[in-house]
Amino acid sequence: MSMNDNESGAAVSKEEKLKILFRENYHALVFFAFKMLDSKAEAEDVVQDAFVNYWNQQSKVSEEAVKSYLYTTVRNSSLNVLRSRLVAMRHEQEAVGEQSRTILEQLLEAETMAIVHKAIATLPPVCQQIARLSHFEGKRNEEIAVELGISVNSVKTHKQRALQLLRKKLSPELLALVPLLL
Repeated sequence: MSMNDNESGAAVSKEEKLKILFRENYHALVFFAFKMLDSKAEAEDVVQDAFVNYWNQQSKVSEEAVKSYLYTTVRNSSLNVLRSRLVAMRHEQEAVGEQSRTILEQLLEAETMAIVHKAIATLPPVCQQIARLSHFEGKRNEEIAVELGISVNSVKTHKQRALQLLRKKLSPELLALVPLLL
């Protein structure tokens, strides 16, 4: 029986032709898409979209080429889904990589700061206090001088002394990182 005629010989409407085409090919097309996508829901979506595309383009598709059109559309749409997945996976991997680097950087920063705090704790009390006010609280020499009731030159002298003592206690590499962490 051709899709143009039913058993009584009457003409078949476009809608009826589509229903017949759908019934005859839907499951095979879903299976075809599923083999590519490994997802029944995505396979069903791709096949339904292929039928919608066919419906919108049926005047341009010859009756002999309908099946080929549907399989080609399903294949191309499935490949697009796979490409989209690949792009999403790459973005996810990049985000995880960046997050891993951030966590590693935070871990290194925490460990470095622990070493610096330990080294500062070994300084004479005034040098400790000035180092903490200057480097951890970000206060200027003038503010420290007012807060401690000493001259600005005394603050500068104690900062220099603290730095000299820290240079002896900390490796040059670690000491170079300190300003970046503060």
